[in-house]
Amino acid sequence: MDEPEPAESPPVESPPPAEGAPADSPPPDPEAAAAAQLAGVYRALPGVVPALIGGTTLAAVQASLTAAQAEYAAVRAALLREQAAAIPPAHAGPGAAPAPADPFELIRAGVRSLRPE
Repeated sequence: MDEPEPAESPPVESPPPAEGAPADSPPPDPEAAAAAQLAGVYRALPGVVPALIGGTTLAAVQASLTAAQAEYAAVRAALLREQAAAIPPAHAGPGAAPAPADPFELIRAGVRSLRPE
């Protein structure tokens, strides 16, 4: 049984460089790519200010995360203080006694309040 020999595939050409990019540009930095990906993950976390997260190295992204968390905590504390100041304080002491439901008790209470003690 004769097996056909595989045909030679044409050589794969690399795509032409993008316009404006030099033909011999270095490959992208893997650490910068990882830092950008990590920054994207950190921006999605709750409790941070997303605009403050960034950097070109992993250490810079970590440092910016810490700063973004601290800024978020400071803004949150300021807003909570502002909201607490807007809430009126509760009244001091118990309220007045409830009015009696029985009409005769209501009359007695009225007469008692008219008598000098």
